[in-house]
Amino acid sequence: MQFYLYDDQNFCRKLSREERKHNAWGLHLKDHRLATTDLCTFFAACNDIETLEIYGCNSAPKLRLCHDCDDVFANAFAPFHYSNLSSLLINYMYISGGRLRNFVKHHAATLTKVDIYGVALTDGTWRSIAQGLAKCPRLTQLGLIHLRQKQSVTGITPPPEYLGFFGVGVIGTGEIQDFLKSCIAFFDTVLYVNDKPRRKLYPKYYDAVLYQLLGMSVVLGGMKSGDILQRYAEVDEIVEN
Repeated sequence: MQFYLYDDQNFCRKLSREERKHNAWGLHLKDHRLATTDLCTFFAACNDIETLEIYGCNSAPKLRLCHDCDDVFANAFAPFHYSNLSSLLINYMYISGGRLRNFVKHHAATLTKVDIYGVALTDGTWRSIAQGLAKCPRLTQLGLIHLRQKQSVTGITPPPEYLGFFGVGVIGTGEIQDFLKSCIAFFDTVLYVNDKPRRKLYPKYYDAVLYQLLGMSVVLGGMKSGDILQRYAEVDEIVEN
């Protein structure tokens, strides 16, 4: 199942006041909420899905809170258990760290693949999410790229054989567990800086630094970690422009 909060063909088009009121395109608009009773009832009935992909509305923090992102996850996904869920993708969203960790916890027994790209936490830390992912015994594929949070964290300086990245892809249960252990032990953040021209001050967020052993095999979908980051950077630039 795929759920989109925006239509990328209309993402950059300026909306009229009436269009903003109804937000038919699902764009990132302050104070707009999409999670209706009918929508929540629909997702509650889809309890046998194996794959869930949620595409949010922006690749970088721009508002204090994206109500659509937070409301949709809180009301249409977080309360429900999908008994066969094995693959989870969350892309470009504002989301509660507490709700995300609980969602991972409730599906830990079935999850085998998790990809989280360009997600900003409205509360909590990515270290806590990593602790939750470490409790997924069947996890064989893990992709984490440009994870942001409101809270600044200064971690323990890792030994020189550990390297920090803003994005990694790991394949293999043992490799994932090793990565998550180092990520949890040395978790750190750096201030996220949006250098695009802007008319107003964006809220302060921090990028999560993900640590792994030097020489560790990190691939995702046939790409090495450097290729993944380059691909993400190209997409990020297109969306922000």
